[in-house]
Amino acid sequence: MKLTADELARIAALTGDRKRALEFLSAAVDKGLADIDLLETTKELDSIRKTDKFREIMEKARKSQPNEKRSSH
Repeated sequence: MKLTADELARIAALTGDRKRALEFLSAAVDKGLADIDLLETTKELDSIRKTDKFREIMEKARKSQPNEKRSSH
C-alpha cells in the first residue's frame, strides 16, 4: 500500500516531525490537494496548523481551487 503525501503529512505531524509534515503537506497541495475543510479540520494536523508555513500552504490550496469553490475565510 502506497501512502499519499497528505497521509504522510498526517503521520509526520502525529509523530512530532513538524518539518516533514509541512513538506509532505506542501507536496500534497502541489499535487492537487485543495480540500480546505480537510486541511482546516483534520485533528492530526493540529500540531502544525498555527505555523506560518501551514498558512502559506493553505493560501496555496485556496488559490488552486476553482473560483466557485473558494472559501471566504
